[in-house]
Amino acid sequence: MQSPSHFHLGAAKRVLRYVQGTTDLGLSFQKNHALNLVGYCDSDLGGSLDDIKSTSGYCFSFGSAIFSWLSKKQQSVAQSSAKAEYISASVATSLAIWLRRILADLGHHQIKGTVLYCDNKSAIAMAKNPVHHSRTRHIALKHHFIRQAIKDKEIQLEFCRSEEQFSISFEAPQFIEDASNPVADRGSSLHARHLRSIGGASVFTSSRLLQSYN
Repeated sequence: MQSPSHFHLGAAKRVLRYVQGTTDLGLSFQKNHALNLVGYCDSDLGGSLDDIKSTSGYCFSFGSAIFSWLSKKQQSVAQSSAKAEYISASVATSLAIWLRRILADLGHHQIKGTVLYCDNKSAIAMAKNPVHHSRTRHIALKHHFIRQAIKDKEIQLEFCRSEEQFSISFEAPQFIEDASNPVADRGSSLHARHLRSIGGASVFTSSRLLQSYN
C-alpha cells in the first residue's frame, strides 16, 4: 500500500475490530437440505431523502443458508412501487443467472428455474406479460430481460407476502433497530449486527443516514 496515512490505519483497525467481534458468526450449511438456489427481492419507494430514488434489496440462499445479498440505490426515480419492485426483480434476476452458471461449473446444475420471490403482484404481472403498455414505458429496456429469463425457464418469479420476505432486511431502515429480525431463520447464524457490519451503510435507504453511519 502506497503512502499510508492515519486514515488507512484507522480503517485497518476497524477491520480487525470487526473480525474480533464476529468470530462466533458464520454461514451454516446443513447436509439434509436440498441444494436449490432460491432468491428474494424487494424494494422501497423513494426512500432516499435527497433524490427520492428507491433502494433495491435482494438475497439468495443455497441449501440451508443465505450466502449472497445486496442493497443498492436504483439509478432512476421509480414512479410507483410496482416499477421499483420490477427493477429490483430485474437486478436480482441478473445475479441469479450468473449464480446458476457458477453452480453448473461446480457440478450443481439447477434443473428447474430458480425461484425468485417478490411481494408485489403488479411487478410480477409486468414481468410475465410481455405486452408493452403505459405502466412499463418509463422503465429502461435493460430491465426487461427478466421476461426472457422467465420465458427460458431460468427464473420462476413467484409471489410471497411481505412478512415472508427476507430481502426486506436489506432495504428497510428499521432492520437496524430490530436485531431480532433474523436472516438466521434461513439456517444462517448471521443476524442484524453482522449484516450491519459487512453490508456497511448500504442497508440504509437514505443517503443522509449513509453519511451519518460513515
